[in-house]
Amino acid sequence: MNSSEEGMAHLFADAFPTKPSPALKDKIWHSIVQSSVFPLLTDNREVSWWKDATKHYMPKEFYKKWYMVPLVQTDAQELFLVWLNDTLQEEAHQEMQESFLILEGSCTFIAEGQQTHHSEGDFVIVPPVLHTVQLPPETEMKAIVQRVRMAV
Repeated sequence: MNSSEEGMAHLFADAFPTKPSPALKDKIWHSIVQSSVFPLLTDNREVSWWKDATKHYMPKEFYKKWYMVPLVQTDAQELFLVWLNDTLQEEAHQEMQESFLILEGSCTFIAEGQQTHHSEGDFVIVPPVLHTVQLPPETEMKAIVQRVRMAV
């Protein structure tokens, strides 16, 4: 393309701007995120960094109990952005060390009969036992959930 053609192309683009669809924006952002190296979650509570890194993701308008966006999925690590709006069914992860960082909202974490309350900025290491997460009525929580394969 010569310089006059390039100039005309820029004039046309300026005169008729086109916004990408939200689906295309999500696809591009997801590609960028998938190629990124996310740090392991720690008790450093990098809430503002995680909020900024995931701000382009939104849950479906209506979802039941939870909505999850995979950020990293390898044999060694799984990382998800999760929205909850109801209590989760009890579960246990024997081969994975699970932890989560609350970005928005609050919850009650229950494991082996012990209840602890957590809110925005809290980092929770989940023991490899049956556990669940309960939310206050009619609330929502947003968190980063990490599972790291434990050495055998």
